[in-house]
Amino acid sequence: MKCISEFNIMNATTPRIYMSYSLMQQIQHIVDIAPKEAQWFHLVEKDKDGDFVVSEMFIPEQTCSTVEVDTDSNMMVNFWNELKEKHGIQEASNKFSKMFVWCHSHHNMGVNPSSQDVSQFNQMIQTNTSQQNKTPVIMLIFNKKDQYYCRAWDPETNFIYEGLDIEYLTSNCSWIDEQAKVKFKEPAKLAPVSTFNFTKGPGLTARPVSRNTYATSYSYQNDYSSLWGDPLPVATNYKDERSESELVLDEIFSGSYYSNLKVINEAEINAFIQGIDELLPDQQRLILFQMLRKDKDIFSVRKKEIPEKLFTTQLKRFFKTKQKPTFGVCLEMLNYMNEIYEAQKLENEKLVNELVEEFHFEQKIASVTK
Repeated sequence: MKCISEFNIMNATTPRIYMSYSLMQQIQHIVDIAPKEAQWFHLVEKDKDGDFVVSEMFIPEQTCSTVEVDTDSNMMVNFWNELKEKHGIQEASNKFSKMFVWCHSHHNMGVNPSSQDVSQFNQMIQTNTSQQNKTPVIMLIFNKKDQYYCRAWDPETNFIYEGLDIEYLTSNCSWIDEQAKVKFKEPAKLAPVSTFNFTKGPGLTARPVSRNTYATSYSYQNDYSSLWGDPLPVATNYKDERSESELVLDEIFSGSYYSNLKVINEAEINAFIQGIDELLPDQQRLILFQMLRKDKDIFSVRKKEIPEKLFTTQLKRFFKTKQKPTFGVCLEMLNYMNEIYEAQKLENEKLVNELVEEFHFEQKIASVTK
């Protein structure tokens, strides 16, 4: 008998690796300063969602060369004594049992693992299995080109994964929410203005936004005025301090509330794509398209008609690469587009290319957020 379907695991999900942004900065720093190869360790735990949470950094004594790095048995004894002296025997033992994220750098070389790297990874799995330790094993290899390789073993499923994404942990901001409920006060509002017209920056077409707002003036003469002595003067003139990118977002979402940290849903993504397709002038539209594609001719090609279907498809493809895209991603995209537009007007090809590279690097780093 021959099976008609390809092999597939129907109910399995791909785990992700989570760490704090500060820990990633530490990793980047050790890779940057290491004159040759270097190795270090992290703690790892599996959370309720099946993802791997990585924390802390531990650097043992080691012998480094351009092709390998080694920590011998005496160095590991010294490393254990260092942990024991700093944390006590019980806490040091606890950390040692979770210290199964093995990292090392490949300097300026590629990050693919060597046969020795694979052998070391398999040995760590055997160690955990023989000791009935349910801690996952992860191997991460970095280089100075901002590249990394990942291989991870899940002791619960015995699966070995390759190419897992690294994402950043978010801070617990619930205490701020509670403080805001109590301490954020509404100013006293004066006569409302029925409509408010804004003028966009150069190159963007303005359209009036109709709303009922108290933008003209506020009174801040409340109990807080005594903190600064004399009461603050009442504002009589309103100046819109929003950037061009913020004005575009406000136009697309009709002045409704949005936060840079708020996850944008599919309907809002479609509204954003349709909005900028209609609002952006031809040159900014072309720049945005070229920037997302990372076109090498972004500086030289200034006039080119991009069909609507091709433009919207490119934007949808960009958002599909994001796990949890936020409104901040939309704002950042437009900010970079405007900066590249200004650099083009100054005929600064180097700055244009640097901005494109910087945008894609930030997107690569930020593909790490939970």
